[in-house]
Amino acid sequence: MSATASPPAALDRAGRKACWEARDAFFQCLNIHNIAVPPEGGSKAKGSDVCVAERERYERDCPKSWTDYFSKRRVLEVRRAMTEDAARKSQEETQRAQR
Repeated sequence: MSATASPPAALDRAGRKACWEARDAFFQCLNIHNIAVPPEGGSKAKGSDVCVAERERYERDCPKSWTDYFSKRRVLEVRRAMTEDAARKSQEETQRAQR
């Protein structure tokens, strides 16, 4: 019989809290360094050499599916904010030009 890996156990309340705190610390570090897309461990992407301790804690304390979700959500939120800022600036410029 072959051994198969069992799915990871669901996080309890303390595990979820630890994961969210690790995520928040990692994302705060990324914000400080103006990095929108969270780099993955071992990545050579922009920002892979900063926030290493925070990223390791995030990847250790959160299940992989959660880190994937949180990271994708962060990128979408940053893009949405950039789109809203661009629209607001465009609207302000249009209003100034009409005066």
